[in-house]
Amino acid sequence: MNAQQQQWFAEGAGCGGGPCFQTSAAMLDAIQLIGGTAFFLYTAWLCMQAYEDFGAGRISGTSMLVIWCRSVFLLMVLLYLLVS
Repeated sequence: MNAQQQQWFAEGAGCGGGPCFQTSAAMLDAIQLIGGTAFFLYTAWLCMQAYEDFGAGRISGTSMLVIWCRSVFLLMVLLYLLVS
């Protein structure tokens, strides 16, 4: 991108030079917020399902802890990729 395009992106392209309701920077923040929340909820759901399976005797305690560690690791990697 050239300097003018970078400025338009920072100010919110497509507004015709006027004030925008949603700038591109704010849109990026919203996408990161929604994505981070979705990843966090998926990890919480996965941990709860593992705990319920452990409580019902379908998996062992070691399997539950492995699922928890894998899901938290996945959360960290996905959040890093989303925010970077």
